[in-house]
Amino acid sequence: LLILSTSPTNRNRTISGCSTGSEGGGISKLSSPKETVFSFSRRSDYHAFLMALPKQKLNPYHIKMEDETYGGNYDENRNFVLSNLTNHKVHTVHCLLCLRSLPVYDRYPLIDGTFFLSVHKSHKSAIEILHNGYNRYLCAVCVGCLHGYSAKVHCKFCKEEWQGDLFQLGTLYSFDIFAANPCCVKRTQCNTCNANVLKDRVEASFSWFAQQLQCPDCGTLDYHLIKPHLSVFKITSD
Repeated sequence: LLILSTSPTNRNRTISGCSTGSEGGGISKLSSPKETVFSFSRRSDYHAFLMALPKQKLNPYHIKMEDETYGGNYDENRNFVLSNLTNHKVHTVHCLLCLRSLPVYDRYPLIDGTFFLSVHKSHKSAIEILHNGYNRYLCAVCVGCLHGYSAKVHCKFCKEEWQGDLFQLGTLYSFDIFAANPCCVKRTQCNTCNANVLKDRVEASFSWFAQQLQCPDCGTLDYHLIKPHLSVFKITSD
């Protein structure tokens, strides 16, 4: 059952005190406190998702859609992304893996892929932002790489394929999605002494693996499981 809307609701709305209108046919204009106008794309179709996903995944569980329950006027994650991109005068981002340019849309799904935050600047296109008082980098991965048809991502050590299709499309994750669900001991080594930080098998949420952990051997507190993606993954473009 295909329940994606082919024409996202078009209405005036407010994002973090910045009024957005429907001028320009395909452009949403975001006004900053300094009265400057910045434009994000207005989505006209879902072609990228239709091409990449099987029919059973074309639904709001796998693709973040607007919640119209309260008029769709405010969403914390959407506001966070759009306001930070506006501050940096950025309306397109690049996939961290294939480097494809991705337009940012004014409503969910925000991109043809997904956003996430990392403690590492893995590529020059990553945007430095402030999140809960800490410096982080806003990164993106396209739907093609998440679902393995634009690029294949395998662990350099155990050769297991990274499961990017586990993540919802079009939204923002506040943790490094590459740290989630580590596949082998090499990915759980201490950044200081190389000891295994996870002595026992851990069943936890994806975000748990992206937090600071204390090495049981040397005692170092660090983001041990967040590694620069090119240091642990081999990326093969199709």
